[in-house]
Amino acid sequence: MKKRVDNSSDAAVLRRMAEARLYKSHEKNVLPTSKEDLLRLVQELQIHQIELEMVNEELQETRNAVEKGLEQYTELYNFAPLGYFTLNRSGDICMANLTGAHMLGVDRSELIGGRFGLFVSIKNRTDFCNFLQKVFESNTKENCETMLIKKNGEQCYVRIDAVAATEWQGCKIAVVDITEQKAIESQLEAYHLYLEDMVKVRTKELEDANKELESFSYSVSHDLRAPLRAIGGYSHFLQRDH
Repeated sequence: MKKRVDNSSDAAVLRRMAEARLYKSHEKNVLPTSKEDLLRLVQELQIHQIELEMVNEELQETRNAVEKGLEQYTELYNFAPLGYFTLNRSGDICMANLTGAHMLGVDRSELIGGRFGLFVSIKNRTDFCNFLQKVFESNTKENCETMLIKKNGEQCYVRIDAVAATEWQGCKIAVVDITEQKAIESQLEAYHLYLEDMVKVRTKELEDANKELESFSYSVSHDLRAPLRAIGGYSHFLQRDH
């Protein structure tokens, strides 16, 4: 089979290649003069035509498969439960999926070219810049937790996993919204502190009760000491006389 053309849709390139091959063939061969030679030439042209049609069909099938795979990948990328971003070394957003744009409350077209760090809360920006620097200097995946401020002013706590891109000067980051998780952790921590305070209160009450019981026991034993001595004395006299 003849050498295949990479882009089947480029008919102009294919035609120029065919014309060049035809001219080259004319330079080497004399045009057929007999009927038999003319029939062989027609048959050869028909074979070439069939070959081209088969190549075009195969290329079209490959193109359809690639487009289908690309469509599936795009859907997975855009509607993934995570926010995906690609940043250059300056921290500018080069790509973002729909989930990431929704997470920041900004249309995706407005995100491209913007600085991702501007969505980080002011108190966390220095740590985030240091985190990005570490990502670019390292060949391993790094992660951090930070607070993001949406366009409408809402806050969301996120976990960021990032890795430097090997094919270009930038990094890829995945952003997970952990606001609810942090809220639950905060509630659990508050409840834990409440239980600790309750244990301290109960322990203090128990200690006070023990002290009162000890004081009562001492008082009772002290008050009963004289009557017991008197009873003991009378018992001794009774035993001696009777």
